[in-house]
Amino acid sequence: MDITITLGPDDERFVREEAEKRGVAPERLAETLVSGALERERKAAQIAAMFRAWEVEDSANPDDDTFETIVKGLNEERAGYRLHFPPELKGKTW
Repeated sequence: MDITITLGPDDERFVREEAEKRGVAPERLAETLVSGALERERKAAQIAAMFRAWEVEDSANPDDDTFETIVKGLNEERAGYRLHFPPELKGKTW
């Protein structure tokens, strides 16, 4: 697919300088940069969808105390006197 984009002067300068450093055509570098950004966006969308699915799953089972069990286990295994998840900070910092 061919798409035409207009870069600002700073972005254009960056692409040209980087392309020269890498020994590739500016157009090829721009394509690589856009493809990389699109791949990151795709991954971010997949992760967001996974979190939404988990949220729906969690809301379907409000009695599930998995998180509380994990917090309790982390606090019990703590070697020092400071808890990872102090009860007095629940809802404030965690």
